[in-house]
Amino acid sequence: MKIVIALLLIVVAAATIRAQSLAPDSTAPSIQQTRPLPPSIISELRRSQKARTLSFHDTIRANDLERQHFNDSSAREFSDSAVAVYDTAVPLSHKEWLDSELVEIPELIRVGTHMHYNYPPSIMTETDLNPVPFDSSLVQRMNPVTLENLPFFDQSPLPQPLTPPVKHEAFIEAGLGTVELPMITAWASQSLSQRTVVQGYGEYHSLSQSESAIHSYADIHALLDAELGVDPAIAQFRSQDLRVGFGYKTKTVAVHSFSTASRTLSEFTGSLSYTGDASKDLHYDASFEDHELGDDIANNLHESSQALMLGTNFNLSSFRGVIQAAYDRASLQVDTSVVANASATHSESFDYIKALLGQKLDHLEWFGGIEYLGGAGIDGSSYSSVLPVGRLRVQITPEIEVGASFEPEVHLSSLRSLFATNPFYSPQIVVQSKLTTVPIDARSVVIDDINLGAFLDYFLTSDNVLHFEARYIERSRAPVFDGLSVDSTTIFTVTPKDIRMIELSGDAKFLLFERDIITANFDMRSATVTADSRMLPYEPSFQFSAGYHSYSIWENVWPSVFFRSISRPGATFAFFDLEAQANLSKPLILTARIDNLLGSASDFWSGYSEYPRSVWASIRYSF
Repeated sequence: MKIVIALLLIVVAAATIRAQSLAPDSTAPSIQQTRPLPPSIISELRRSQKARTLSFHDTIRANDLERQHFNDSSAREFSDSAVAVYDTAVPLSHKEWLDSELVEIPELIRVGTHMHYNYPPSIMTETDLNPVPFDSSLVQRMNPVTLENLPFFDQSPLPQPLTPPVKHEAFIEAGLGTVELPMITAWASQSLSQRTVVQGYGEYHSLSQSESAIHSYADIHALLDAELGVDPAIAQFRSQDLRVGFGYKTKTVAVHSFSTASRTLSEFTGSLSYTGDASKDLHYDASFEDHELGDDIANNLHESSQALMLGTNFNLSSFRGVIQAAYDRASLQVDTSVVANASATHSESFDYIKALLGQKLDHLEWFGGIEYLGGAGIDGSSYSSVLPVGRLRVQITPEIEVGASFEPEVHLSSLRSLFATNPFYSPQIVVQSKLTTVPIDARSVVIDDINLGAFLDYFLTSDNVLHFEARYIERSRAPVFDGLSVDSTTIFTVTPKDIRMIELSGDAKFLLFERDIITANFDMRSATVTADSRMLPYEPSFQFSAGYHSYSIWENVWPSVFFRSISRPGATFAFFDLEAQANLSKPLILTARIDNLLGSASDFWSGYSEYPRSVWASIRYSF
């Protein structure tokens, strides 16, 4: 094991000397650091200036108590009950009363790259001390008490000044470059009360049509997050969390390969989620989403999709039970008058029910159960499967954690999901080209027959982590993209096929020189059609990315280097990017970046350049 780890360290270090990962956090910490902070803390501080605000919930939510999947270790998040700190000045003679009011503070521990409070059993029990009645005359005899900002963190290994909370936070960022003309981003958060916050985010990028096949894109969304019910300080496990969201996305892309003509994809989204606690042993969650998708290349194309999810988990003695159910539906209306003077509406849907029973012990977590997967295709065909489900997670040592799962999944291959994978897919062009042998509606209900996975996490230190994962999947009616050349342009078709995939992935994070961060990840995949073992033409067979973020060279300037490589059958693409951020003043941050420095080809979808060489700069003002 030590030899393997050493080799991995050498490979990652060598890669980072040449060039490093993709997509950094766009904002470096805006406060002056007197001592180095762990990357996890730096990341949290920086995220508050991006498209979200740090949100602390005062209730333990159902989806926090039960991870949705066995290998969610890379995104493990917990919410903790509210912790109130009281600073009291009392005479020494009243120390006995003060001691009777003390409780044990939860210990802050790290799980992987995330930290959460570990509540020891003693905090949930009554104190052994005898209560002493409060002396009501104490207040009159006390000296005047003044508020003092104590330097708590100056005495800890993580010296970090605490900033008072503000009800309003916002930033606006604007920039331009050789391809981006221009780019604008804005974000705002407003606290309506201590338990209610409203957030809004918007961005718009316009790109040179001669350089990029993506001509522009915009994203606007808003979120209301409200904690309802009884305050946990009054009664535990009696509160709920309500989230209401609205959004609009639009993207204009090239109509044909090597074309500057545009087509516009637009999508309206509404969402509602409600999670809460019925008691200490019963938790629930529900959510609903609606998506309305349109494509202006044919005014009559419109897809409406809805998703409903219900879930609960509960305690039965020493066992934990989990029940989940979902229903998704997508209905597409498309103008087929090019081929026949008529319009058609096709819909598809799927549903599943999953029931699990298991235990979470000190070093072992296991769940077993059964699930029903079903769906109805656009042609009226129905599909169903009843399969076993199993999850296992074992902590072998404090540094090593392993796990495995057998958990087949079902989802819709809707037009929205096809556009998310390939924005240049255009079923109307297939019809207009009179390729009647290729169906315009390639949507399907995708069901796994086998989905078997295993993972390993190795925590070298609290800030140096290795994660590996392997998976074997057999999937029915998966969408397979293929390129077709028509009149010197590339048109993408989609055909549902049964496929087989073998995946191996890994990622690593290291802290160098106490302040610099190296990240690296890879993904190897063998994806073939089950019937003839043909490789999927537009499925990535190998991806690698690495990044080096430096915070130790200068105090207010943070350079970064990124490298990314992606391969598919018949082509390999490599990108080298440079970035530097400078803290000009407390509210101003300047960013300069060069994307695809070497000018490599970037048409993963043949003929459609998505990542041309670009030099741009932006400035952000926070208020």
